[in-house]
Amino acid sequence: IIFLNEKIQQVREMEESKKDFRNAILHIWGYFKKQSSEIEKQELFNILGEYMEGKNNQEYVIEYINYLKMDYI
Repeated sequence: IIFLNEKIQQVREMEESKKDFRNAILHIWGYFKKQSSEIEKQELFNILGEYMEGKNNQEYVIEYINYLKMDYI
């Protein structure tokens, strides 16, 4: 859990670069993808798509990653 918390904190501290942020989130997603349902996967990719379009912010995406973390750790 500590390792994932550190990764999430690194993402939070990143300067706003949508491409870099998306890449970091997808890296973190790799820790959950085997246990996650197809619905959770679709939700993450929907949230990321909305982020890339400017419809939500980094914090919203990170909140969903934290939700997955609590479910699977």
